[in-house]
Amino acid sequence: MNHAALIASFPTLRAQGRLLHCEDATAQIEQETRSLMRLRQRTADYLNGYDRLFRHYSLLALAHGYQIPSERPHQTFRLMSQIFVPADEVMAIIETRHRLKHERGSALKPESGVVHTLCQLLHVFDERDAQACGTHLL
Repeated sequence: MNHAALIASFPTLRAQGRLLHCEDATAQIEQETRSLMRLRQRTADYLNGYDRLFRHYSLLALAHGYQIPSERPHQTFRLMSQIFVPADEVMAIIETRHRLKHERGSALKPESGVVHTLCQLLHVFDERDAQACGTHLL
Protein backbone atom coordinates (compact mmCIF):
# COMPACT_ATOMS: atom_id res chain seq x y z
CA MET A 1 0.00 0.00 0.00
CA ASN A 2 1.17 3.49 -0.68
CA HIS A 3 0.06 7.00 0.14
CA ALA A 4 -1.13 7.97 -3.35
CA ALA A 5 -4.81 7.14 -2.79
CA LEU A 6 -4.81 8.92 0.54
CA ILE A 7 -3.14 12.01 -0.90
CA ALA A 8 -5.62 11.98 -3.79
CA SER A 9 -8.46 12.10 -1.24
CA PHE A 10 -7.21 15.30 0.42
CA PRO A 11 -9.15 17.75 -1.83
CA THR A 12 -12.37 15.79 -1.19
CA LEU A 13 -11.71 15.70 2.55
CA ARG A 14 -11.08 19.47 2.41
CA ALA A 15 -14.39 20.02 0.57
CA GLN A 16 -16.13 17.98 3.28
CA GLY A 17 -14.54 20.07 6.02
CA ARG A 18 -12.47 17.11 7.27
CA LEU A 19 -9.19 18.83 6.36
CA LEU A 20 -8.29 22.50 6.49
CA HIS A 21 -5.94 24.37 4.19
CA CYS A 22 -2.60 25.11 5.86
CA GLU A 23 -0.45 27.86 4.36
CA ASP A 24 2.80 27.33 6.31
CA ALA A 25 2.95 24.02 8.11
CA THR A 26 6.61 24.14 9.21
CA ALA A 27 5.94 24.70 12.92
CA GLN A 28 3.12 22.15 12.98
CA ILE A 29 5.26 19.54 11.21
CA GLU A 30 7.98 20.07 13.82
CA GLN A 31 5.45 19.73 16.64
CA GLU A 32 3.88 16.56 15.19
CA THR A 33 7.34 15.07 14.56
CA ARG A 34 8.35 15.72 18.19
CA SER A 35 5.09 14.19 19.36
CA LEU A 36 5.71 11.08 17.23
CA MET A 37 9.24 10.78 18.62
CA ARG A 38 7.91 10.97 22.20
CA LEU A 39 5.37 8.26 21.40
CA ARG A 40 8.16 6.06 20.05
CA GLN A 41 10.03 6.41 23.35
CA ARG A 42 7.09 4.98 25.30
CA THR A 43 5.82 1.42 25.51
CA ALA A 44 3.84 0.63 22.37
CA ASP A 45 0.43 -0.20 23.80
CA TYR A 46 -2.79 0.08 21.78
CA LEU A 47 -3.44 3.75 22.55
CA ASN A 48 0.17 4.56 21.73
CA GLY A 49 -0.14 2.77 18.37
CA TYR A 50 -3.36 4.63 17.61
CA ASP A 51 -1.70 7.95 18.45
CA ARG A 52 1.30 7.10 16.27
CA LEU A 53 -1.00 6.40 13.34
CA PHE A 54 -2.83 9.67 13.96
CA ARG A 55 0.52 11.53 13.87
CA HIS A 56 1.42 9.85 10.57
CA TYR A 57 -1.90 10.98 9.05
CA SER A 58 -1.35 14.49 10.36
CA LEU A 59 2.23 14.69 9.06
CA LEU A 60 1.22 13.50 5.59
CA ALA A 61 -1.62 16.02 5.42
CA LEU A 62 0.67 18.83 6.60
CA ALA A 63 3.31 17.89 4.02
CA HIS A 64 0.65 18.47 1.35
CA GLY A 65 -0.70 21.76 2.70
CA TYR A 66 -3.58 20.46 4.80
CA GLN A 67 -4.21 20.00 8.49
CA ILE A 68 -6.62 17.88 10.48
CA PRO A 69 -9.12 20.16 12.24
CA SER A 70 -9.31 20.09 16.02
CA GLU A 71 -13.07 19.61 15.81
CA ARG A 72 -13.94 15.91 15.35
CA PRO A 73 -10.45 14.79 14.31
CA HIS A 74 -11.33 11.13 14.70
CA GLN A 75 -13.90 11.49 11.91
CA THR A 76 -10.99 12.49 9.67
CA PHE A 77 -8.99 9.54 11.04
CA ARG A 78 -11.90 7.26 10.12
CA LEU A 79 -12.16 8.56 6.55
CA MET A 80 -8.41 8.38 6.00
CA SER A 81 -8.20 4.84 7.37
CA GLN A 82 -11.05 3.68 5.13
CA ILE A 83 -8.78 4.34 2.14
CA PHE A 84 -6.79 1.27 3.24
CA VAL A 85 -9.14 -1.03 5.16
CA PRO A 86 -12.92 -1.67 5.27
CA ALA A 87 -15.14 0.70 7.25
CA ASP A 88 -16.17 -1.92 9.82
CA GLU A 89 -12.53 -2.61 10.67
CA VAL A 90 -11.86 1.10 11.07
CA MET A 91 -14.86 1.47 13.35
CA ALA A 92 -13.55 -1.42 15.48
CA ILE A 93 -10.20 0.41 15.83
CA ILE A 94 -11.92 3.63 16.91
CA GLU A 95 -14.37 1.90 19.26
CA THR A 96 -11.53 -0.05 20.88
CA ARG A 97 -9.60 3.18 21.42
CA HIS A 98 -12.66 4.77 23.01
CA ARG A 99 -13.25 1.77 25.26
CA LEU A 100 -9.63 1.56 26.39
CA LYS A 101 -9.32 5.30 26.96
CA HIS A 102 -12.51 5.64 28.98
CA GLU A 103 -12.45 2.34 30.88
CA ARG A 104 -8.79 2.33 31.92
CA GLY A 105 -9.28 0.73 35.33
CA SER A 106 -10.37 -2.60 33.97
CA ALA A 107 -8.25 -5.32 32.41
CA LEU A 108 -9.41 -4.66 28.86
CA LYS A 109 -7.37 -6.02 26.02
CA PRO A 110 -7.96 -5.21 22.39
CA GLU A 111 -9.02 -8.10 20.16
CA SER A 112 -6.22 -9.52 18.03
CA GLY A 113 -8.05 -8.72 14.78
CA VAL A 114 -8.31 -5.06 15.74
CA VAL A 115 -4.64 -4.97 16.71
CA HIS A 116 -3.72 -6.61 13.40
CA THR A 117 -5.65 -3.93 11.48
CA LEU A 118 -4.00 -1.14 13.47
CA CYS A 119 -0.58 -2.66 12.76
CA GLN A 120 -1.49 -2.98 9.08
CA LEU A 121 -2.33 0.73 8.93
CA LEU A 122 0.85 1.66 10.78
CA HIS A 123 2.84 -0.39 8.25
CA VAL A 124 1.59 1.93 5.49
CA PHE A 125 3.67 4.67 7.13
CA ASP A 126 6.46 3.07 9.12
CA GLU A 127 7.48 -0.56 9.45
CA ARG A 128 9.12 0.04 12.84
CA ASP A 129 5.92 1.48 14.29
CA ALA A 130 3.98 -1.49 12.94
CA GLN A 131 6.48 -3.94 14.42
CA ALA A 132 6.41 -2.18 17.81
CA CYS A 133 2.64 -2.38 17.81
CA GLY A 134 2.63 -6.06 16.89
CA THR A 135 5.42 -7.03 19.27
CA HIS A 136 3.70 -5.56 22.31
CA LEU A 137 0.12 -6.39 21.47
CA LEU A 138 -0.07 -9.63 19.48
